[in-house]
Amino acid sequence: MEAYDKYVSEIFRFCLSRTSDKELAEDITQESFVKTWQYLCCQHHINNLRAFLYKVALNLIIDQSRKRKNHYSYLQQISNEADSSTEDSTASLDAKLQCERVRQAIKTLPPKYKSVLALRYFEDMKIKKIANRMNESENVISVRISRGLEKLRQMKERKILL
Repeated sequence: MEAYDKYVSEIFRFCLSRTSDKELAEDITQESFVKTWQYLCCQHHINNLRAFLYKVALNLIIDQSRKRKNHYSYLQQISNEADSSTEDSTASLDAKLQCERVRQAIKTLPPKYKSVLALRYFEDMKIKKIANRMNESENVISVRISRGLEKLRQMKERKILL
């Protein structure tokens, strides 16, 4: 508890500066202390607790970044292509058509996937807010988003989507 009181605001500011997302920074800060506590409970010794906490936080930030890239890259790429103004009207039209195909494909998904994907990508809601709205845990919402995206990828591979 002493280490928490001493370093929590410092670790939070570090996480916030790296993520630019207050909720995510809070989650990573909390998880950093939990992982450190678990490490200590396994009879491991830490020479510099402050440095260890920073390293754990940084690793969690990197993991989160990788996870987000995988989840969002396909839909964001299509959305960015559709929203970006380009001189080539054919490319712009193609991007808009592809975005519309994705919207139509999402409509064919089971309701539990359709609703979370629509809220996340078309309403740009954070996972925590979606979880509160749907009265589900954040983990359940994250899993549904992942599975919904996987179903969209499968549609793309079977050439249903594109």
